[in-house]
Amino acid sequence: MEHRYRTVLFDLDGTLADTSPGILRSVRHAEKEMGFAPLPEEELDQVIGPPLAQSFPQMYGIDPETTQRMIQVYRAFYWEEGVLDIRVFDGMRELLDALQERKVHLGVATMKLRPYAEKTLSHAGLLEYFSTISSFADGEESTKARLIRRAMADLGESDPSRVLMVGDSVFDSQGAAEAGVDFAAVTCGFGLSDPKALARYPYVVAAGDIHQLADWLLPRVEAGE
Repeated sequence: MEHRYRTVLFDLDGTLADTSPGILRSVRHAEKEMGFAPLPEEELDQVIGPPLAQSFPQMYGIDPETTQRMIQVYRAFYWEEGVLDIRVFDGMRELLDALQERKVHLGVATMKLRPYAEKTLSHAGLLEYFSTISSFADGEESTKARLIRRAMADLGESDPSRVLMVGDSVFDSQGAAEAGVDFAAVTCGFGLSDPKALARYPYVVAAGDIHQLADWLLPRVEAGE
């Protein structure tokens, strides 16, 4: 079997860990503070993945000024309480340990703002595994593909064929395709349990849990120096 991946990038929400309880509690808090009628539970998952400046107008039909106020309310609550409500997926620490032992270059590519990403990873005990966190900057017009390319540059990786992006959403699969890197789908997350969503962009494996991902990935990495 060919060893090919020397750089592995992970999405955060829904890939490294289940952060949905804290995110959704923060949305409910923002709804209440803004005086909005609560959305049905089945519609709330739209907030997980894209930037809030994109998801909130789509979900609530609000203008840019109202969107920014809602984002501020959401972030204040999330920073203090929501960020702490996180569960690392079973098997993830073991996978990261194994990749680290093999000296694979590890990074995170997330649409979270950097302070929130770092606090989330730190609270989960995962921050130490990653050499770079390529994250969304406030006011930045960014895409997942740009975040992937930035992470590659940070890690000194110039060959897209040696990179694997691991994620759980269409944003991740689309970003990987646009960046020219392979994509591993984690279907236990938030966005790719639907076969139609999964089929929109290429992927090299669809893992139902982290143990399946590890079984597929570990024989395919190239040990670094």
